[in-house]
Amino acid sequence: MSYELSMAAQGDVPAPPEIRPAPHEQVEGYFGHLEKVLIEIGFFTTQNPARLMQRLRRLYARARLETEEVNILRGILSTTTSTMRASNRATSKRIQMFQNIQNIRPDVQKY
Repeated sequence: MSYELSMAAQGDVPAPPEIRPAPHEQVEGYFGHLEKVLIEIGFFTTQNPARLMQRLRRLYARARLETEEVNILRGILSTTTSTMRASNRATSKRIQMFQNIQNIRPDVQKY
């Protein structure tokens, strides 16, 4: 412990890394993207999605997001959206295929 005190007294304590928060416009763009994806995936189950978005804004404000972090989060949102859309297309194709089978084979039971 005396070593740490000695180093601190000499000023050899490493400085914490400098945090450069992302520009306000970039963070606002992220919030718009987040809200759009949350609506698209049906996340908002309450009558007041604005309140949830306000809480999410406070949560992210405490994190003091850097530009790279905002880019990572937006990448996650983009992947979520594209995966969901691909899944929806696959489901639509299966439904269409089932309907085609029904036209060919009327004995296939409808659900």
